[in-house]
Amino acid sequence: MFESGRQKLGKAAGAFIGACIWMRPSANHGALFRRNLMHTEMYVTLAELAEKPDDDPMDPRIPYQFDSAHPAVGGRLLDEACTGAQNYTDVALALAQAEIPDGVPAGEALRRELLLAFTYQLRLDLDGRDGCQLVALGGWLPPVREVTDQVVRLWRGTATAVAAPAAVARLEDLLFCRRDGNGRARVSRSAGAYLSLAQGGVISMDVIDAVVRAWTLARSVGNHDLEAQARAQMAAILEEVMDRRPGESPGVVVPLLGALAAGPKTAARDNAADPHDVDELLVRAAAVFVGNHATAIAGFRRRRTADTATLELIARDEVTGHQRHAEQATQPAVRMIRLREAAQVARARSLPDLQRDIVSAMQRIAPSELGLKTFEASSPLPPHVIEGFLCEYTRSADWRDALDEFLADDPPTGPIGQLRQLGRQTHQGLSRILPPMIFANGLPRATAGDPEAQDRFGMSLFAQVRAENIGRLMAEGLRRIADRYGTPGQDDLVDYFLSRGGRDVNLLRSLAKGFRHYWRGDTESCIYLVTPRLETAARNLLLELDEGIYRVEAAKDPGGYPGLYVLLDKLEQIALDESWAYFLRWLLLGPFGANLRNNMAHGLPLKTTPEYAALTLRAVAVLALVSSPVGPDGVGIGDRERSDLVKILATPPPVSGPIDGLLAAGGRILERAWWRVRTARARLARERDGRRERCGEPPAPR
Repeated sequence: MFESGRQKLGKAAGAFIGACIWMRPSANHGALFRRNLMHTEMYVTLAELAEKPDDDPMDPRIPYQFDSAHPAVGGRLLDEACTGAQNYTDVALALAQAEIPDGVPAGEALRRELLLAFTYQLRLDLDGRDGCQLVALGGWLPPVREVTDQVVRLWRGTATAVAAPAAVARLEDLLFCRRDGNGRARVSRSAGAYLSLAQGGVISMDVIDAVVRAWTLARSVGNHDLEAQARAQMAAILEEVMDRRPGESPGVVVPLLGALAAGPKTAARDNAADPHDVDELLVRAAAVFVGNHATAIAGFRRRRTADTATLELIARDEVTGHQRHAEQATQPAVRMIRLREAAQVARARSLPDLQRDIVSAMQRIAPSELGLKTFEASSPLPPHVIEGFLCEYTRSADWRDALDEFLADDPPTGPIGQLRQLGRQTHQGLSRILPPMIFANGLPRATAGDPEAQDRFGMSLFAQVRAENIGRLMAEGLRRIADRYGTPGQDDLVDYFLSRGGRDVNLLRSLAKGFRHYWRGDTESCIYLVTPRLETAARNLLLELDEGIYRVEAAKDPGGYPGLYVLLDKLEQIALDESWAYFLRWLLLGPFGANLRNNMAHGLPLKTTPEYAALTLRAVAVLALVSSPVGPDGVGIGDRERSDLVKILATPPPVSGPIDGLLAAGGRILERAWWRVRTARARLARERDGRRERCGEPPAPR
């Protein structure tokens, strides 16, 4: 019967059944061996079914009622449907088109239940432990154990009336899963029928499903004769495929090897030898299969031995399989990804020599060979939007008010809630199948493999766009400050920072130097100077909060303070605003972000453009203007109450003192009022001159 590759039953027959009985098809994305070809006939009746009345017998909401005439009629229908059918999809199509004899009560309901019985799917276990299971996929098909007793009576009677092996195998399998009747008898009929289906035909995934399902059923009830028959059939298939097409048909070879590698239950019980040389088959397969298939085969081999030398040999064969996979790639980018996978396996298997060789091969691939493309999109901002952001930088008569504007903005990456919402929206299309990967200097740096990492990656994309644009505006604002007011002196900047809440003079002096480097156009020195000071500020804040952050020495690890990752996490746990904490991580740390601090510390290329310099100054100021100094003995000398410091961290944008703040606010109000008065006077003067000109009078004196 099964002479050609059977398409995935739930995708094909499921969609057809969905058309016939008002059910929506559902794809199975979890199986490795997908057969997704669809029959066009499956969708023909969708429009017709939408017009059917609510009492249509094909509606699955109407419970099935068993009738004594149904088993005999169902048996004849199934025998006819199986005649000439190449797969279960053909059986379902034939059932849908079959003529129900006149006089059969509830004939369409009978057809519906027979179609449903052939919609359950055989699903192979990819590591070979659980064999092949009969499952209900898609969410709309009831699990076998929840099927009503009326339907079970139909299965029971039809299984006795039908003769076609395909129908016998399926119905007896369903009854066994439903725990109806004698389990060993059900398995004997079902597994025997599955094995007969797989004999003498073209080797396909339908054959593999049938053989492995027979093996699974036989082992479940301890039927050693059927298990032996199934294993013999598996071994014969493997010999034929591996002799004719070594390294090909992994969908056939891998699940069969997984089942054979489990060994016969009789051998484990009686300490008898395996009649099949499974180890030799596994070694042959390990020599030709590559990539994930090499890993699967290595897993089968590891379960069969505890010898240390053999386990190391298996690990080396696994890594070699991944290396062969990389060598087969014709595109450098594909070769890079496969080499990365090989290096990860070598590291996991504690094979540093192979890992070094693989990493060297990765490094030999030039970034220009990867063929990476840059996609750009731009959207112009109206001038009034830009000027609305920048006008406050130069409106006041004092540069200190202008810097207040620079230091009073919200986090450049935006509110954390908005970023999370935008990040979740990126889980669409190919990103759900192909996880995003970040490259640094031509080498893969991080992969967003799980949903949480994909959320962080999506957030970083939107954060980068927003922060870089805000950074450009902030950089332009700093340029305008220098153009209008001149470059403030270092001591003047330190005094300004002290008046805005700063307490650590040494830390503030470094920040002032950073601003002056920026205004001189040396953005690289600006970033390199101020970036380490953020870690200083974070550490000093935690010391003032009396948090135990020092790591005592342990074994060969010397004692010391933790890095910026840990310090920011601790500050966020205490009180640091979550949006600001995200901005600091995105800008300075990795892997999903600009990673300025790590790239700088390791001498790697980093972005030193004006916008990133402005963002760095803003980031350091967040903590530098609230941090207290640490004494020569390394003990914090802050005199603030913990509750007061927690409040400051919760709203980190610095504020001026009460008098300075009041005067600055009053000055800005008066300046805006004077600007409005001047504008009104100029408008009135233009209107008066216009009237004089129309009357032939000379303009009024100014």
